[in-house]
This record gives sequence, structure tokens and C-alpha cells, in this order.
Amino acid sequence: MCQQLALVRDTFADEGIAMTEVRATGGAVASELWVGILAAALDLPVAIADTPEGTALGACLLARHALGELPDLDEAAALVAITEHERPDPKNADLYRRMRPLVEQSALAVTDVLKELDKLAPEPLPDTEKALPGVG
Repeated sequence: MCQQLALVRDTFADEGIAMTEVRATGGAVASELWVGILAAALDLPVAIADTPEGTALGACLLARHALGELPDLDEAAALVAITEHERPDPKNADLYRRMRPLVEQSALAVTDVLKELDKLAPEPLPDTEKALPGVG
């Protein structure tokens, strides 16, 4: 997952949009291991937001921006309290950087396999109720 996020970050970079920090929230940030992997895969500092409800807060801030109450997203981001920062380990960041092309290749290969499997299915599978004996 962290490598997939790095591929998304790479797409932004290809469009000239540089990222300097990632803010994370939710259950995954309780794991120091996960946050460390995320920081290394992205080769960016990860700031841990001081709220377990990051999705709802982000939606509210985007709505306020859309309504003109917040002139830009930097001001919205400034309203999110940060409790700590995780810096990427340079050695791990280098390893993830070298692995990333293989991650991308494997994702594309799985997509090709799934397309071929779809071709083998003669018709859609029956819905659950009709597929179970004695039900429906």
C-alpha cells in the first residue's frame, strides 16, 4: 500500500506538483512500523494528525474551502494539529525507491491476469441467494 501511494506521489511529481510532507490519521498511524514504512516509501516526513477522524475533518475543510471560507488548502492544512513527525530512514527509502519499479510491474501484471480471467468466465456468476441451495 505504501508503495502504491509512492506511485501516486510520483504521478504528482511528473505533473510538477511537489510534496514536502504527508499527513496521516486513523488506525494505521497507531503502528510505528507502518508509519516508518510510509515515510520511507514516500521518502517524505509523515506528520501524525491529532485527530482519529481525519477523513471527516478533511471533508469539512474541503467544504469550507469550496464555500470560500478558507482561501487556500494550505490554510486548511494549518488548522490540523500535528502531534509528531516521522522522518524517513534514508537506507530504507533507498531500498523502497529501488523496489518501486518492480511493484509497478507486478501491479500491471496482475491487471493483465485479471483481464484474462474475466475472458474465461462464460457468464456472470449467479447472485448469492440463488446460488445457495434451498435459499431464494
